Amino acid sequence: MKKVFLDDVRNPWDDSWEVIRSAKDFREYIEKVGVPDIVSFDHDLSPEHYSELMYNQESYNKLYKNFKVDTGLDACMWMLNHCVENGLALPKCNVHSENPSGSENISSSIMNYALFYYEDEIDVPTNPYDILKQPEL
Repeated sequence: MKKVFLDDVRNPWDDSWEVIRSAKDFREYIEKVGVPDIVSFDHDLSPEHYSELMYNQESYNKLYKNFKVDTGLDACMWMLNHCVENGLALPKCNVHSENPSGSENISSSIMNYALFYYEDEIDVPTNPYDILKQPEL
């Protein structure tokens, strides 16, 4: 089972996860290895993403368009499009980001894609990393 943990600084709950530190490396991994069975997403993948303003949806939307480095949301959206364009099933997904606006955007995107393209409702657990327990996927 392929499990990917996308996060710029933290490590996964155990060593069964492949750690990927950037959206660019995430895309390259999928293009080389394929879509994993499970992905756990962090939103903020660069120091430029770390701001208390990112925790408010209104200011988040204003800041987001100016980022130079892709976020976990960008990686997620790329993966969703890749799956749709290539007729691939979506992996099980979890969001472990501590950014509430970013977490909501990632989980909502996954749920919307699943419903629109696959006509299937799915659950996307949001388990902030600081809970210090591995999500049940």
